[in-house]
Amino acid sequence: MAIDDELDLLQRSPVFASVPASRLRMLALGSDHMVFKPGQAIFEAGDPSEMVYIILSGRLALSDWAFELRYIVGIVGALLHKPYVATVRAETEVRALRVSRTALLDLATNCPHTAMAVMKELARVIELLAMRQPAEEAHA
Repeated sequence: MAIDDELDLLQRSPVFASVPASRLRMLALGSDHMVFKPGQAIFEAGDPSEMVYIILSGRLALSDWAFELRYIVGIVGALLHKPYVATVRAETEVRALRVSRTALLDLATNCPHTAMAVMKELARVIELLAMRQPAEEAHA
């Protein structure tokens, strides 16, 4: 995928839409461009979480849970600086940018809209997880 195509996809993402193109270009150029085959693990539960993955295309699955992960994965472990808590696998071919924790935190620090967009995506995932959990377990 050409860098201009990656930038176009990043700019369409709610997480990165407000980031200036020059900063997105720097982010993309400083990232590892990854392609994952169906069934391949993006990361495993317990792995160190020094990286986050910006999803450019494809579908992912979180462990055995059937809900769609979008835009960015691995962010919880990276923010907390703790190992990943779940395994994420490609359901289809996935193209992603692998970004260091440091680069993402730098971007969020310098682009407050990005920090807010990441928080919204985290809230979406939390809401999906809460809807999946039976009510009696949620209050235990």
